[in-house]
Amino acid sequence: ATLPRRKTDCAVVLDPKSCVIRLNTAQREGPPEIIRREKGQERQYMHDCANCKAVVGYTSQPHAENLPGILYLIPLSVKLPYKPKTY
Repeated sequence: ATLPRRKTDCAVVLDPKSCVIRLNTAQREGPPEIIRREKGQERQYMHDCANCKAVVGYTSQPHAENLPGILYLIPLSVKLPYKPKTY
């Protein structure tokens, strides 16, 4: 099965309510990133790699102590496992 992608920036969509997500990320403190879109602005609350501090993904809701809402993985920031088709 393929993971769904967001139409605006092709980010991989991960929903913690429908699948198990295990990432080693840290929530970036401070104000969110403001991204201009065709229909207005979008706030992105960034998640960084816990080891190298590179940006890995973002959420559209403020960081909370419990599970985040939908997490978007930025394209080319992480390598997703590839499973070839079996015939």
